[in-house]
Amino acid sequence: MGFIKPFLVNISMLLSVTFLALLIYKQVLRRLPQAVLSGLAVLFAVGLGWLSMKFSFTLPSGSMFDLRFVPLIVLTFLLADAPPLLILAGVGIGLMRLTFGLDVRAWSGFVNLTILGLLCAALSVYLPKLRWPTAAKFLAVIVLVNAFNVLNIVIFGVIPADVYLRTIVPYLFPLSVVLSMIFVFLIYVTRKDLYHEREISRTNEKLLHTTEELQAIKEELEEKARRLLVLSQYRAEFLADLAAEIRSPLNNIIMIAEIQKSGAEEDQTPEERQSLFEIVFDSGKEILELLGEIQDLSQVESGRLSVECEEVNLTEFPEILLHKNLRLAEAHGLELNFALTQPIPPIFYSDGMRMERIAASLVSTAIQAAPSGAVHVDLRRARTGEIPFEHNLHNYKEWIAIAVSFDRPPARWEPDPAAGRQSIRQETRFGLTVSNELAHLLSGFIAMEESGDRIRFLFYLPNRSREAELPLGSRDSDSATG
Repeated sequence: MGFIKPFLVNISMLLSVTFLALLIYKQVLRRLPQAVLSGLAVLFAVGLGWLSMKFSFTLPSGSMFDLRFVPLIVLTFLLADAPPLLILAGVGIGLMRLTFGLDVRAWSGFVNLTILGLLCAALSVYLPKLRWPTAAKFLAVIVLVNAFNVLNIVIFGVIPADVYLRTIVPYLFPLSVVLSMIFVFLIYVTRKDLYHEREISRTNEKLLHTTEELQAIKEELEEKARRLLVLSQYRAEFLADLAAEIRSPLNNIIMIAEIQKSGAEEDQTPEERQSLFEIVFDSGKEILELLGEIQDLSQVESGRLSVECEEVNLTEFPEILLHKNLRLAEAHGLELNFALTQPIPPIFYSDGMRMERIAASLVSTAIQAAPSGAVHVDLRRARTGEIPFEHNLHNYKEWIAIAVSFDRPPARWEPDPAAGRQSIRQETRFGLTVSNELAHLLSGFIAMEESGDRIRFLFYLPNRSREAELPLGSRDSDSATG
């Protein structure tokens, strides 16, 4: 009965060191990779085996009895997916036995622990296939490891088998089983608490992440609600703009029709009649262009507007714009000047019709907004670094810029709180909206600058070579950036 006290000391030392190791794991090691933790678990089990042998019950003959195999029992469940590590742990604990002497008893202990390591490895593979409760699996491992420990000592030990079975096993086996169960149970409970704590920590992290996502979604929804409110206001302004844009040319047509209906045609000179016809023609053309812009805007929003990539002659572009806007400029008493700044791309590919329409719309807007003086139009190659990255997602190598500048109109210019800058009043904003949407469709964009008493529209457009033509709106890029 003298081995009871050493065994109690043995189990106490194992528990103390194990709980200290669990505390270190909880505070320091828990975030290490699983492979590193598995290796540390094997080294710790070997260390526990050596510590158990250090405080073992030693017979006068030199035979040592202790709980060195208990760490193998725990590892059977901790490293159930790594049987080779269990074999390594058994061999390692067996090698620790050789540090207490290289006699027959030491080599017998080495063989015993190696066999127990193989047994635990086999159990780690077989037990998960059984639908047993966890407690039953623990009990099976504890009993089998203790039984094989007794069997190995009977076969390989230096103590006579009958003496060992008659005088030691009746006391040592049940005590070893009970102490193993106590150790495994306490480790299991502690590990379960750590597992629950880790799960709570993960749950808290997920909740925090979910809260952040919900906050982001809330902010996004608030931003969308704000945009919808602004869009609703813009739609109301759009209807007002549309009515204002159509009213003037329709009134002109109706007034001329009333004049003709009243029979005043006989009193009119040919020049007066020609002037009235021109007014009717210009008014009808203005209504037709307005309807075309409305159709373009609706097609852009619905994604049904198709564009073409064709060769555009930039040298003829100023003459085209002059032809389209000269009469309007003369009607407003303004000069219309064009400049072509060299060098310009010799070959330029884009949708020529849309390009002319956007430029003509900007010139027309400037003419209607300018109070006096002249409207200057300058076509040039865009400078290096002039195109912001967010507007050149396709990495086009060559861009042009069409600048339309005019005097600031104090009576027709008013602040736009939604944009945070000056903007044209409602009757000209509609044309700019359509032009901006069309520019985006051509992979370009429209910007506005204010300098002193001058306002300038900038229409940027990339050169799309026919060989490298991409579907407009795609995110594939060319080889270089402009």
